[in-house]
Amino acid sequence: MSTPSIPLNEASDEIKLAVDLIFLLESHAIEPQIALAALEIVKRDFEQKLADAAVSPSIQPKTIAPLSDE
Repeated sequence: MSTPSIPLNEASDEIKLAVDLIFLLESHAIEPQIALAALEIVKRDFEQKLADAAVSPSIQPKTIAPLSDE
């Protein structure tokens, strides 16, 4: 059973960011265990930002530009 494909430019922002991150990590030949450890740090950082925003709603997330045009 295959998953239907949609063009990347129509994908959700989460998918676009994931594709950009995978491209960045692979193009720099980052070892998988290093990438996963770094992503855990990033995850904790963003979870803390969400927690801080819940306490202080004046903090607004910034929109990030994609790394690729695909």
